[in-house]
Amino acid sequence: MLDCLQSLSLRTDMLSFPDKAVDVEKLVLGCPSLLKLHVEGRMEKLPEARLFPPQLAKLTLWGCRLLEDPMVTLEKLPNLKFLSGWEMFVGKKMVCSQNGFPQLKVLLLRGLPNLEEWTVENQAMPDLYRLDISDCNKLKTVPNGLRFVAGLRELENTWMPNSFKTRLGTAGEDYHKVQHVPSPLYF
Repeated sequence: MLDCLQSLSLRTDMLSFPDKAVDVEKLVLGCPSLLKLHVEGRMEKLPEARLFPPQLAKLTLWGCRLLEDPMVTLEKLPNLKFLSGWEMFVGKKMVCSQNGFPQLKVLLLRGLPNLEEWTVENQAMPDLYRLDISDCNKLKTVPNGLRFVAGLRELENTWMPNSFKTRLGTAGEDYHKVQHVPSPLYF
């Protein structure tokens, strides 16, 4: 038990031990005061939301390659404000449910090679300010539900197919979903 630990970064050597999985459940149970958690390495699954420290505000998941949609669990973390994921999920469909992510301000989705469909339900991520979608080459469009995220001020798309960027442009099919965002960035 590390009762007072507030910030933890855990990194496994993914190249030397590609089959070794990180047991995050034991980790979060042993650190009940965590505010920031950074995990690099493959995971079998995420712990249930109730097992995470309730005050966890910043979470970074790199190379986890989860098979199940992580949003089902992560959207229930009441104080999560920053979520960054690179290769955190290898599935095809992700859903952010109604009332999910009540305090999330920044969402960075990077390197989701199989993601084809992302749904954001009405009233999900009500405080989202910045969204970065990078290197998710099978994702065809942003979720329709983003049009209801009134506080979204920054939208960045890097290493995305031209067809994705075109759909978000002022003459694109999906412009109506992001027209309220004052500073969209496309690289």
